[in-house]
Amino acid sequence: MSQPPNHDPRQQPHQGGAGGPGFSGQSGPQGQPNGPTQPGPGGQWQGPPNGQWQGPPNGQWQGPPSGPGWQQPKKSGSGKIVAIVVGIVLGVLLLFGAAAAIVAGIVVANAPRQSAPTPAGPATIAPATPTVDLPEASDAPPNATPGHGIALQGKQPREGTPNLIMYVDYQCPHCAAASETYFDSIELLVSEGKITAEVRALHFMDTNKGNQWSMKSALGAANADLLGFFDNYHRALMESQTKGVPFDDEVLSTTLPQDASMSGETLAQFQALYAAPNYEAWVTEEGEAPLAAGLETVPKYVVSGVDLPITSPDAGMEPTPEGVLTAVTEAWEKGGKTLDG
Repeated sequence: MSQPPNHDPRQQPHQGGAGGPGFSGQSGPQGQPNGPTQPGPGGQWQGPPNGQWQGPPNGQWQGPPSGPGWQQPKKSGSGKIVAIVVGIVLGVLLLFGAAAAIVAGIVVANAPRQSAPTPAGPATIAPATPTVDLPEASDAPPNATPGHGIALQGKQPREGTPNLIMYVDYQCPHCAAASETYFDSIELLVSEGKITAEVRALHFMDTNKGNQWSMKSALGAANADLLGFFDNYHRALMESQTKGVPFDDEVLSTTLPQDASMSGETLAQFQALYAAPNYEAWVTEEGEAPLAAGLETVPKYVVSGVDLPITSPDAGMEPTPEGVLTAVTEAWEKGGKTLDG
């Protein structure tokens, strides 16, 4: 039965039989809005004219009017059991939920922390290889002599001054020994203007040794002259022979230039020139011309076509500046004071 729209569940009905008062809070016609009720045959109540009773507060009638009257229905035992079971289930669920939360908390607490991603730095662009400004190279080194040599200290042969020509091969150990003995004195005499001197590099030892380091050494010397380092590089080449240092590209392009006091931009320029290489045709002619003229051995030091006694133990050419100048002057006069050898 549905409850009336205005029914107040706080009101309890009076117990009573036929002819009893209406609902508590309802008297007379108001308690029975549809008119008085009449008992039916056999002492049973007949419903109101419209067939609807105004239900009690809980919407259920207990027993007929002849009975003890209606009573508020009692909660059944099964309802209590259901409530208890529901409570237990909820408690178990809450208990398991709390346990799961604790376990999850422990797992999370003990889990390895993921390190934050390293923020990407700004994008960088590899610097381009710096461009090396190279001096303009001509067909011959700047201090090349008319006879295909390179003048020490840039001082060209001149009339009236003895000119010393040194024929060498940069892979020749005897050439290195002669340089070690006499080169310091020769440089001093050139700087004082008493003589001029030039180096003519051959490369026939490449054939003897089956390599190309004589040619590459001569090319390196020519490129060093372009940068103003010929004397130093020539000395470094000769000293490497006395030390037994084998030649390779690293030695010729980096080690020996540094020994010759090249550094920084000058060293970078030399390395670029060495890799080119410049002066290949000139260096080839430098090495072939003496052989075509009949040269048979190195080292050979010549003044005015006269050989200096540098290889004979009995020659008596002293390695001092005075001893070298004496031998050069004698050969100069003996050979007719010519500049070429």
